[in-house]
Amino acid sequence: MNNRKPPALATWMLDHLRSRESNEALSGDLLEAFRTGRSAGWYWYQVIAAIAIAWGRNVWHHRVTLFFAVVWSVFSPAWLLLPVRFSLDSLVGDTSHIPWPWSFICAIVFGAVIAMLFIWLGVAVYSTLHLLAFGKLSFRSVRKGFLFGLLAYALAQACKFAISIHYPQQAGQAEHWGSLTMFGVSALLRFPYFIGTATTLWFLASRGKPEQVRAA
Repeated sequence: MNNRKPPALATWMLDHLRSRESNEALSGDLLEAFRTGRSAGWYWYQVIAAIAIAWGRNVWHHRVTLFFAVVWSVFSPAWLLLPVRFSLDSLVGDTSHIPWPWSFICAIVFGAVIAMLFIWLGVAVYSTLHLLAFGKLSFRSVRKGFLFGLLAYALAQACKFAISIHYPQQAGQAEHWGSLTMFGVSALLRFPYFIGTATTLWFLASRGKPEQVRAA
């Protein structure tokens, strides 16, 4: 019996970047074909194709939630100017007297709270619209949705910060109401809110339907 082992990284990607329900049959087919003489390059091609197809189907399945996340993120510059922001500012108070790095940590936590309030409000709006349109709503994992939404927002915010270092002129674009219509200029500002909202709704609305993909 041929005990050739396929590329470990490709196998890991196949196991972790697709739904588990659809992995067992495909993994078995690929392993059997690989041990009959297929090359490592063929195995990689099959894995990447399977992941691309699975993610393409997932994107299409979540097309409504992704579209809503795009529309909702458009209003994120205005959210930073609403009275709720200044009310929370007054509650937190001046942090300039707090020594570093605690002042920096407080600023990060405060910014995350403001962002997640916006994202959770978006979830509430989406839920209301969904109920009005379809009369039912079935969220699968609220805790996972909000947790991964927060993590996705944090990563997107870190990327935005890294990019804004090279483009500091964009830092002040959220300081006026005109940023609502400056889609090209303030796209970087909206990006973390889109990622956070889309990720939260992605996990909340996920139904876990297995994909049927066979090895070519």
